[in-house]
Amino acid sequence: MIKNILKKIIFFIFYIIFSFFDSFIWLLIKLLPKQKVLLILRYRVFKNIKLGLKQNIKKKIKKFFIKIISYRCKYARLASSCLSRCITGRIFLDLIDVENIINIGIIKSEDNEKIPHAWLKDVVSSKNLTPGIKNSNGVYLDSF
Repeated sequence: MIKNILKKIIFFIFYIIFSFFDSFIWLLIKLLPKQKVLLILRYRVFKNIKLGLKQNIKKKIKKFFIKIISYRCKYARLASSCLSRCITGRIFLDLIDVENIINIGIIKSEDNEKIPHAWLKDVVSSKNLTPGIKNSNGVYLDSF
């Protein structure tokens, strides 16, 4: 019982950290010119940092981060966007050396409005880590 409570507390702490970074990146996206946002997408600051984690520990941390990312995607309402969650998720996954890409596309809404969308994908498993585009209602444009 105490172990479960500790797991929930640790999850909550990391979720708060992730949410803080997500909101900060969302603010940067809103304030910076589009060229600078593209630089943020392309320049992977934490890609070259190697923590030297063992494979089994890396898998557990990856599973933990994916749970945090999906929870944020499900419950984020203020100061968050699909792009900010993707960039934040990329930073967290790059820290543990998990190959990932950010896909960019356009979704057609129910009133035929075109809405830009971004989603994070695990390169190894080819799974979307954030909600992507369903083939019937959107178009893939580019990857970073």
